[in-house]
Amino acid sequence: MRSLGKIKWFGTFNSKTQNFNDYGFIQDGNESIYFNKQSVLLKGKSRDSGVWVIYTKHEKSRNYILLPR
Repeated sequence: MRSLGKIKWFGTFNSKTQNFNDYGFIQDGNESIYFNKQSVLLKGKSRDSGVWVIYTKHEKSRNYILLPR
């Protein structure tokens, strides 16, 4: 099932590892939903905070696929 949510944050800098994170969270109502960069189908699209996205939740694998809006 497809849902609409807003990117809360993605890829912030991790001072412990000195690398950028390859995951983020989508805000959908009161729920924060984890996603990683391998699940993003937004080729060339922004993953910045505040961007609205359509996503599909896959219960079995706990993956969330972001689709172009």
